[in-house]
Amino acid sequence: MQFVYHRRPPDLRGEILYPLNALRARYPDAYERQAAKYRGREKRMATSVPPLGLLWNDVLHLAPIHPHLLYRALVACGLSPPDHSYFAIPVDLLRGRPATVLIAHDPDLYRPFDPDRYCELGHVPESTLRFYDDEIRAGRQPLLYVGIPHVLVADPIDTAGLVQFSWC
Repeated sequence: MQFVYHRRPPDLRGEILYPLNALRARYPDAYERQAAKYRGREKRMATSVPPLGLLWNDVLHLAPIHPHLLYRALVACGLSPPDHSYFAIPVDLLRGRPATVLIAHDPDLYRPFDPDRYCELGHVPESTLRFYDDEIRAGRQPLLYVGIPHVLVADPIDTAGLVQFSWC
């Protein structure tokens, strides 16, 4: 079975993962904490996701790589990352939902999400490893998913019954 992954928000209420803009209406305090991740990158929040006709924060961002691979890469670069919990979301759960894949942070590099052709990444891309190394050497905490495709889904996801695990 193939999966996509999403970090379990530390302040998750209930069992539904909401896109950030939907979270604002339901749980404004949780929205503020999650939106803080974009400090210094506020323009990203208004970025368009053309294939879905939505904004960056109107979609859930799912990773096509097991988080443990990212954890190991960060440790190899000299970081001691804090523990995080993740959901393993079966790709079949996304069937029929509005979704696209962002290959890189370029609006021309989207492709349709096809659950039948989906395949998890089995390694951290070299460009991501270089980014981690450069950021850590500069004394900054690297963003985890730079250089990794994003599976963007327009719907909330019910996490009831999904596998949860620690990334380390």
